[in-house]
Amino acid sequence: MTTPTLDIQASASLWHWLHDQHISLALTTYQTNRLFFIGCKPEPGRLAIHERLFDKPMGLYWQQDTLTLGCRYQIWQLANRLPVGDYHEGGDRLYVPRLAYITGDLNAHDLTIDGQGRILFVNTDFSCLATLDPNYSFVPIWRPPFIRKPAIVGLSQLRSTSFGGLALEHRLATASQGAQCGFVVINLNSGALAHWLRFAGIVTELFDLVVLPDTRQPRALGLQDDDIERLVTFPEAPGIVITKPTVKRPGQSAPVPVAGLPRPPANAATIRYQRVYSLTPDNLLPYDRMTYPRLQQRWLHQPPRGDLFGLSAAIAGEMIGLAVAERFEVEHAPVAELCSLYVLPAYRHQGIATRLIKELQHSLGLPLKRPSRNDL
Repeated sequence: MTTPTLDIQASASLWHWLHDQHISLALTTYQTNRLFFIGCKPEPGRLAIHERLFDKPMGLYWQQDTLTLGCRYQIWQLANRLPVGDYHEGGDRLYVPRLAYITGDLNAHDLTIDGQGRILFVNTDFSCLATLDPNYSFVPIWRPPFIRKPAIVGLSQLRSTSFGGLALEHRLATASQGAQCGFVVINLNSGALAHWLRFAGIVTELFDLVVLPDTRQPRALGLQDDDIERLVTFPEAPGIVITKPTVKRPGQSAPVPVAGLPRPPANAATIRYQRVYSLTPDNLLPYDRMTYPRLQQRWLHQPPRGDLFGLSAAIAGEMIGLAVAERFEVEHAPVAELCSLYVLPAYRHQGIATRLIKELQHSLGLPLKRPSRNDL
């Protein structure tokens, strides 16, 4: 099996334009979890391309030499730690992760910072424009008037052959061109394409792009790099200080947690029941062992007919039970059907399954149609 590769091509004039404008570019692609920097090396014509891995990076904003980056369940702020005139591995900017806000997986898209210094972001899972708050995952500050309660929103792009017949597709075919991934610089006076850069191979989608002024060759520390442990700054230091690596990292001999389903804790505490938002067959896949009947088997012959709703039971943050229902319409009347109900064997016969059904019905506002077989 061939490993996907990354291929980047650019117009010959792009280096000169970046150099003359004294700028660099930063862009995100959540398709491959990358934050890219496009700058220029000292040698004429040679682009400086640097990348770092983040978990589903999307919205990107630059202000006062700080990058604000929206990820899967966090919003990161990366601040430049290089003083003017200093360099790190050839770069004249080094964006270091400084702050992270835990939002949960809200499917947050574009973001910005307003005049009050607040981070604003598009919260698509809850259909609102939101901001951060130390007491909550987010605080809605505006919602379209036609939205009366959170909705699961579907978004589509021309990502596969299953989406066909679009006007853009016909225009590209008429011009004997194919869809491309990258960016172009357009001369607004003439409408001509002045400069361009294209990605091919593993990267086929970009999400956001920002301009980094007064920057030649930006770099960033990633969360998986050893440098993030060894590079420090403090007021008395002239710049970035590299600490000496330890011979043996603290806790190196500690047992490594094994990935898998949560295990029952030794001391059972209060069971917490919580609504699970924005369920799809894809994001339910890691929890298929917590479903009965198995949903992946169900969807092979009966795809979802409507929206999926879930309710989990957990102890100390570890899931011990999960109920999934599907809401759809039959002759314009809403119907809710229980698709799956599972409780870990160690916690059965304690009324958890009954409570899951009761809470799920309350959340849906409809009685649940039970499946024909259910032995929990």
